[in-house]
Amino acid sequence: MDDIEAVERFALVVQRDELERAIIKCAELDADTVRAALNYFICNPVDAGAMFADAFWSAPILTLGNGEALTLVLASIASGSTIRRVESWLERGGLSDRLATARRGLRYEAWVREQAAKSVADNSFFSKNSCAVASISAKGGGEQIDLLIRLRGLLIVAEVKCLLAPVEAMQHYNYLVRLEDAGVQAVRKAQWLESNPNEAAKALQISEEEAKSLRVVPIVVMNQGIGFGIIAGGARVVDFHFLNLFLADNSYIAGAAVRFADGRAEFKKEILYRTEEEAESKFETIMASPPPLKRYVDGAEWKDTKFPLSDGGILSVASCFVGDRMKEDAVALSAQFPDLKAAKFKRA
Repeated sequence: MDDIEAVERFALVVQRDELERAIIKCAELDADTVRAALNYFICNPVDAGAMFADAFWSAPILTLGNGEALTLVLASIASGSTIRRVESWLERGGLSDRLATARRGLRYEAWVREQAAKSVADNSFFSKNSCAVASISAKGGGEQIDLLIRLRGLLIVAEVKCLLAPVEAMQHYNYLVRLEDAGVQAVRKAQWLESNPNEAAKALQISEEEAKSLRVVPIVVMNQGIGFGIIAGGARVVDFHFLNLFLADNSYIAGAAVRFADGRAEFKKEILYRTEEEAESKFETIMASPPPLKRYVDGAEWKDTKFPLSDGGILSVASCFVGDRMKEDAVALSAQFPDLKAAKFKRA
């Protein structure tokens, strides 16, 4: 490519009127709808805020000249995260993941309360007199508590968040900032509840004296595992899927060794607790070091990639990789069942 004309010949350029006509014909949409759709996917480089946020990753069309020609940004389509792109479109369309401006977060909170309540009620290890799930609505200048879980002597105050999974570095940074904010909220609400035991008593339908005897533990409950186990703003971050496993039963199936010749399988069971008292005493320890993450933590390996520099030196970049623990897990599990030979290990 010796000149700008050569570059333009390789560009993904199409005339806007031709593209509109093709979409109208193929999708059987009216002209106004097609124009609005194209405008929705056009990135405006003058909008610094949009460029700094999602830019071409969610709006992969750029206008050329007076706008009669459009060019497609290939990287946005070929390499970008499809899930993140769709989530960005939903957010721009009004379906934000921000609880203050969207109903999706509120629906998620309600679903979390429903699932947690069902799990506690159905758990044969938990007594109805000492384990319960509730919430507190904001009123009279008080705090709104998304999820309240009593586990014997523990009073777990949960701030529930439904956030998009981060993909790029800036998104990871913003995600951690929002976790920190959620943790601060959880701690503040926990302190408020300690000062207002009558509110906990009403929500859990117990005496105020009994409410005063409970030890308050703030947590942040997430819709995904990113950040699981860390302390953010003074509160432990917990993945709801695992929290619900903990509330529903004392164990879960963590893996399986399968002999494909005859389909026979042996399962690896992870025991979380054996009594209600043990569930109470182990709750914070288990949430700080979740068993499902152990294979990834143990398998983490740092590797150096070396690049030569112009002055003859070497630039070494360290990257973290998760080693495959599958073989070790299969050997360990198969050793418990000597007759299960030629087994392969699968995550459950």
